[in-house]
Amino acid sequence: MNEVRAVRRPRRTKPHRPNELFAAAAAEFAAKGFAATRIADVAQRVGLRSRGSVYRHFDSKEAMFQAVVVKTMAPHVEALRARSIAPTSSLAVLLRGVVRPMAEIAVNSALGGVLKMVIAEAHNFPELSRIWYRELLGPILEVITAAIIRAQAEGEVRQGDPHAFALQAIAPLITLLIWRETFVPAGAPEHDVEAVLAQGVEAFLGGVLISQPAAAPAGWEPCGLAGD
Repeated sequence: MNEVRAVRRPRRTKPHRPNELFAAAAAEFAAKGFAATRIADVAQRVGLRSRGSVYRHFDSKEAMFQAVVVKTMAPHVEALRARSIAPTSSLAVLLRGVVRPMAEIAVNSALGGVLKMVIAEAHNFPELSRIWYRELLGPILEVITAAIIRAQAEGEVRQGDPHAFALQAIAPLITLLIWRETFVPAGAPEHDVEAVLAQGVEAFLGGVLISQPAAAPAGWEPCGLAGD
């Protein structure tokens, strides 16, 4: 008589990659908001059997949110910083060069959904806004402001408040993220993110540069950020 042996499925006790936890948490935050996100749901997304496994990595939801920002979004800031200090990186080259990667991040990540959550829940959970600003928005503005100050010193950019210029430079991205997450689901038209960001960069440069650079050449390819 043949012996039939049960085949035991391998038990998955942790994500194959740490980034799985961060991506799962970002997806939960974007879909449900901070208050409604449960650690157990994050665990389930990555195949963990209990939320205790998640608590080994984060001691609170606030810590989990900070990890999401630091591990999945902030690395792009360091890549931007590296590009901004390159010897040949004029302001025009810097801003044009990040259009495509920023568009890809906006479309393919939970960035917009998480930003929407931060705005919606800032009153009840102000720590979310502090984390977002400290780890992501503040450093981005710092890099762009420093680039504008250098460009002003070199006679590339007209005089004006460099902090205000930096806000104006990133305004199209923030507007697009909010538009995609808030109004498109309600029936508003969806726009080509890369095209809108590229047009926003050209409009911004047209307003701040002392002498206008040549238009981006045909076949021009923006350089990437983190991961390229």
